[in-house]
Amino acid sequence: PKLWPGLAEALAEAEAGNPQHLYDREYGSFEVLKPSNGNENVFNRYMERQMLPVTISAIMCSDSEKPAPKSLDQYAQYIREMDKLSPIADVWAMLTGFCATWKIRPGQRYDGPWSVEEGLKKTRFPILYASLDADPVTPLAAAQKMAKSFGNQSAALLVQEGFGHCTVAHPSICTVKAIREYFLEGKVPAPGTVCKPEPGYLFPGNETRSVAGLSLEDQKLWEAVKGLGDMSAQFGHV
Repeated sequence: PKLWPGLAEALAEAEAGNPQHLYDREYGSFEVLKPSNGNENVFNRYMERQMLPVTISAIMCSDSEKPAPKSLDQYAQYIREMDKLSPIADVWAMLTGFCATWKIRPGQRYDGPWSVEEGLKKTRFPILYASLDADPVTPLAAAQKMAKSFGNQSAALLVQEGFGHCTVAHPSICTVKAIREYFLEGKVPAPGTVCKPEPGYLFPGNETRSVAGLSLEDQKLWEAVKGLGDMSAQFGHV
C-alpha cells in the first residue's frame, strides 16, 4: 500500500504520454549485485541486495520436502497444476524451478508431525499467527490452517484487515498493541480478534486528521509502525 500512490501517479503520467516515471519505478532503482571483497573473512562478506534467487533457494529448496520436477514435461505439468490454485502461480513456479539444480540438503530438517491429529505435541506457550485478510503472498487461509493444525491450546490467530504482505505492510495500532502484549506480557488475543488498519496509511491525505485523533502514546506507536511499513516497502516486501 505504501507504493500505491506513486504507482497511481506513474500510471496516470504514462496514460498521458509520459512513461518515464513508470520506467523509473521499475528499473531506476535496479542495483547490480556487488559482493564484498572475496579475500575478506568469510563472516564479514555480504551482498548488497537481499532478495536474490540464491538466498531464496538456500531456504526454500533446502526446506522443501521434494525436489522440483527434473524434466521439462514434468515442470510444465507442475506449472499447470499450480495455475489451478492461484493467478500468480507462474511466479511461484519460477521460484521453485531453481530447486531443480539445488543439490544441497540440510543436516537437519523437520519432517513432521504437522498437526495435533498427526501427533503434534502441545507447545510450551501458544504461537501467535498474525495475518492480513488480503495478503497475496501468505494468505489468511494459510494462517488459519496453521493455527488449526497446532490446536487451540498451542496457537492463536490475529486477523487484520488490510492489503500487502505481512501486517507491517498496512500498519495497525491495534495489531501492534496485540503483538506487544504477546511478547512483553505473555497475553494471547481472544479467539476471533480482528484489527483494523489506520486510514492515514493507505490514503496519505487523511493521515494528518487520523493522527490528530490519537493519544500521544498511540501517535508515537503509529510513527514507529509506519516506519516499519515504509522500510518493508523499500525492500520490496510489500
